[in-house]
Amino acid sequence: MSFLKQLEEKKNALKKAEVSRKENTGPQEMIMKETEDFYRMLKETYFEAYYDQIEEFTFKSVILPMTIDDTKALMDAYTKFMDGTDKDVDLSVVDTKIDEGIRLIREKAKNKECKVFVRLSSRSPKDAIYHLESFPSLIQEKLSGFENGREDLYSKLHAFYMASTEIMAVSSGREATDLMRRSDRIQGDMEEAIKNSEPMNLIIREFVNFPVKNELRGFVHKGVFTALTQYNNLAYFPEHIESKAEVEEKVKSFVKVFIKAMESVLDSFVMDIVIDDAGKVWVVEVNPFGEMAGSCLFEWSRDRAILMGREPFQFRIVDQPPPLGLIKTEVDPRVLEVLEIH
Repeated sequence: MSFLKQLEEKKNALKKAEVSRKENTGPQEMIMKETEDFYRMLKETYFEAYYDQIEEFTFKSVILPMTIDDTKALMDAYTKFMDGTDKDVDLSVVDTKIDEGIRLIREKAKNKECKVFVRLSSRSPKDAIYHLESFPSLIQEKLSGFENGREDLYSKLHAFYMASTEIMAVSSGREATDLMRRSDRIQGDMEEAIKNSEPMNLIIREFVNFPVKNELRGFVHKGVFTALTQYNNLAYFPEHIESKAEVEEKVKSFVKVFIKAMESVLDSFVMDIVIDDAGKVWVVEVNPFGEMAGSCLFEWSRDRAILMGREPFQFRIVDQPPPLGLIKTEVDPRVLEVLEIH
């Protein structure tokens, strides 16, 4: 889906939500009103714009320049992938750059075998998973690790999230460009880069394993940590209920220091956070503070006062199993298809 269409759908959804509200608070103005607002805010959160400030809080990363010709080659490869004429696509120049980035990451990590996660300045090609033949089998592999309830709906969703993270880890430039040429998600960003003659960078990052149940999203508005939410808003992890207070305290301590590190760059943003197996908190990336950033268990229309700090801080988790009807309504139809949920 093009960004323009996404923006229009988001605007229409917010208008409907406002009309249906019982409170007579008047219309609420969108933060991202037009396409230009989105791309301006997106550029403010390009990875290279803030990496120096957050290096100690995040995974080891390398930033490599990408030319307009590299960008055009990736876009051309996507077009040919979609129409089935991609047998002779040559992305060797981009492959070589990524291979060099992988070498540098392995030096930084002191690990000659470590895998990496590759993205652009703006976003990652994470939607490519739906075009990978190995993806359904990896889900089944993850499911086989559950002792009970392999056919349980929530086990399936858990396995999906595990597989969708792991499959993005690559060991070569060729594997990375194979993901990028299959991604619709990054096409609008690359098109904008070409239109403005402002090439983006390739971001090569150390791949760090973490439990998907420990993925969180935090909201910071004007230097205040306003809200925290479980990232996977349809996944049910009963253990979250018991550990909620501890997680909140740990993340608040981390974000307090992180906001201070970011203050010279941005004072409002949406941040993706993970807690690894050892209990260490990491920031994965920073996103624009606005409606195009997924709000997980919050809603930009209904919960705007919380997200903007006009009401007290909240931390939301999925504290009871979501009904099948809600899952079918909320989840990407491609997920239902892959998991064979009817």
